[in-house]
Amino acid sequence: MFGRERELEQVRSALATRDIVGVLLAGLMGTGKSTLLDRAVVAAVQDGNDVIRLHASKATSTIPLFVFAEIGGDAGNDTQRYQAVRDELRARRNGGRPVVLAVDDIQELDDASAALAVHIARERTVTLLGSVRSSEPIPEPIAALWSQGLAQRIEISNLHRGDAAEVAADLLGGPVDPELEGEIWRRTAGNPLHVRELVLGSMAAGVVHEVDGVWTRTDRLVATDALIDLVKIRVADLSPDEQRALCAVALAEPVSASLVEQVASRDALIALEEAGLVRVRADRRRLLVRLAHPIYGEAVRSFISQLRVRQLRLDLASAVRGSGSRRRDDLIQVAHWRLDSGDPDPDLFAIAAFEAIRRHDFDLAAELAEAAHSMQPDGRATRALAMTRHLAGRHEGAVAVLANALADPATDELEASRLQLLRGLVLARGLGDYEGATRALQAVHADNSERVQKRTAAMMALISLLQGDAAQGLAAATPLVGDLPEPEAVSARVGSLAVSGLPGAALAEADAFIAAHGEPDSRSLFPDFRWVALIDAGGVVQMDLEVAAAWARAVDDGDRHRQARLAFATGHVRIERGQLVEAIAWFERAAGLSRSVGERFGVRWARCGQLLAAGLAADLVIARAAVAELDRVPGHPAELFEIYGIRGRALLTALEGRSDEARSTLLDLAERLLAMGCVTHAVRALIDAARLGAATEANALLRLAAPGLDGELMPRCASLLAAAASADVGQLAALSAELEAMGHVGLAATAATIAHDVLMAVGRSGDAAEWSLTARRLLGTDANDTTDSVVGTSGVVSLLTRREREIAHLVSQGLTSKEVAENCFLSVRTVDNHLSRIYDKLGVRSRGELTTSLGPLMIGAG
Repeated sequence: MFGRERELEQVRSALATRDIVGVLLAGLMGTGKSTLLDRAVVAAVQDGNDVIRLHASKATSTIPLFVFAEIGGDAGNDTQRYQAVRDELRARRNGGRPVVLAVDDIQELDDASAALAVHIARERTVTLLGSVRSSEPIPEPIAALWSQGLAQRIEISNLHRGDAAEVAADLLGGPVDPELEGEIWRRTAGNPLHVRELVLGSMAAGVVHEVDGVWTRTDRLVATDALIDLVKIRVADLSPDEQRALCAVALAEPVSASLVEQVASRDALIALEEAGLVRVRADRRRLLVRLAHPIYGEAVRSFISQLRVRQLRLDLASAVRGSGSRRRDDLIQVAHWRLDSGDPDPDLFAIAAFEAIRRHDFDLAAELAEAAHSMQPDGRATRALAMTRHLAGRHEGAVAVLANALADPATDELEASRLQLLRGLVLARGLGDYEGATRALQAVHADNSERVQKRTAAMMALISLLQGDAAQGLAAATPLVGDLPEPEAVSARVGSLAVSGLPGAALAEADAFIAAHGEPDSRSLFPDFRWVALIDAGGVVQMDLEVAAAWARAVDDGDRHRQARLAFATGHVRIERGQLVEAIAWFERAAGLSRSVGERFGVRWARCGQLLAAGLAADLVIARAAVAELDRVPGHPAELFEIYGIRGRALLTALEGRSDEARSTLLDLAERLLAMGCVTHAVRALIDAARLGAATEANALLRLAAPGLDGELMPRCASLLAAAASADVGQLAALSAELEAMGHVGLAATAATIAHDVLMAVGRSGDAAEWSLTARRLLGTDANDTTDSVVGTSGVVSLLTRREREIAHLVSQGLTSKEVAENCFLSVRTVDNHLSRIYDKLGVRSRGELTTSLGPLMIGAG
């Protein structure tokens, strides 16, 4: 009954309405009409009704009154049986309770049964409650009840996304990760039956697994045979031409009606639309056809014979070529059809592989690239293959195939330059080999086109920036940005400006580029550097909204590479908003996603972020675990990302009682960053140092090396350091309020914490206590917690609701979900859902980590 509470209440209300003699639950196959009918029957009994439950079926639809056999319709001729049933129902009505006649699949009633049901409903002997399949006709007498306003028709649509996820979680016995949730939604559109059979089939096939209490997938989801058999029954009566049209739509959707009509007849397509199997909508000058529900596609594609599939794909490809393919989607479709049909076209496959990459369909891209390269290993096919291997985390394999092509004397100068450009990208971003990347880029021939030269120089500027030398990156990128700038050049300049202390200028240039040229490819670093500029310019609220929207799109697209980067970005947003526990959880998600796509450095950078969040939250358990993993993962020369880990290690050092060492580390880091032009990163490190008691040194260092800062946030950060150095509590108070209003709650809490420390140093402990409470309020921690850290373990626990604390306590005592459910009078599913939220809030991944995180605390229900 996930997500059906509203419909159930509609049924109960209708049954209690005197003017209503019938209620019809209408929906497509698999929407849960029968389940809702069963629940409505239980509710009707609870409401004091006498309920008679009948089951109609196609097998009995030709036997008059057979469905009423249990209540007096099994003796005599038709007229006698009719009268006997009516008398029995009247007698039950006279017993004092309202009678509800519940009939599943009411469209399968024979004529006599339909007439009897309507007759006794009209005379108020019973209230009729029936389920009906929307796509099928219902007996005319029953349809008349609805058309005359005597019966209420309740449409049962597919589930909303959250309810579909709950169904999946209930079947799996635990929460699902966002990517699996998105895949289930894409494949089922919320059809409950499809969700059920897809999850059960995938469990049986072993393509979904539980990792640290959360379910994820390792391969394409698989539907059960039961689902396929249901759809076979649905399409069994179609003519051969209609089946061919349905198969064509299943293979090509969304597909133009004119294209389907070239491989099947127009009448067949019309018949499918009228039967509710396909839907047609206008798209500019085309009519697009797609299956009425993904459930049909799953099943149809599974039982079409391979020979028919091959021939249909060849026919569709020929039809598209004959009409003159100009659309990108047509290019992808034709290439896919020809690949699966064994009809080789290496040039088409290579071009389509790049288009599939653009659409985030990396599996198809890899298939097309491998096929193109095996048939014709020229430069374009080599680049396609190398890019797909790089995106799959197979960076060494990408470099190898590029090296082979570069060693081929048949490779011309222009193509060699393109290969070197891609080789530089893979070496830099995939393997962290900046020296090798630089050599590859320097090998690009100087006589190439201006565009090639600009892209080469832009990549060199990006490498300087990623190595932490923002000054060099800015100097190299600036000459490249002219009237028609390349995205790589703009990325390098925006990123360099942002970290050089001018995030406002960086954001203005980024948004001007978007206004003039549109959004660059999301696989570039442009969005990431724009977000760096946005957050350091003071736009964390806007960034929060943008990243959330981008995350939803990436989940819908199934783009795990993009999800990993967005999870990393979201972690930093959560730090900025003062939501440190949530930040830890998002960095954990970023690490898992990076690992799943083979981006081992993405795992490292996620751990750096997690270490920083844990250090700010004074969470020794998470911080030490992050350090342990960082020590196992190879380092990376992209110091721009490693900075977060260095700051986190320093904060951990302070938590372990070595504050002098931590302050020295942070001041040394800031000095080095300022020397390389990484001003905004240096400011963050200096604020950490000030928070640990080195405000005077931090302020002096910033004033000496970085007098000019722009945007809304960075000047306030400089003022924060100045106020801390001068022990100006009034200025700290004003800054805390301003930063909170801007949404930079973490920094607002830092200002409050420094104010507390200043007051404590002069013996004003009473006033200091108020600032401690302010810091705790900002960070959402327990105001009654008296530990020295701003956010200690007890502060983390206070983020839990009363029920969550109760469940966390029981789980930490070793109870299973079933045992917790019995103790709390909850369902096992509800306990697991609570447990998933507890994991997210505390940043843990398993019951063992939960127990360790809670330590000796006694967490009851209060």
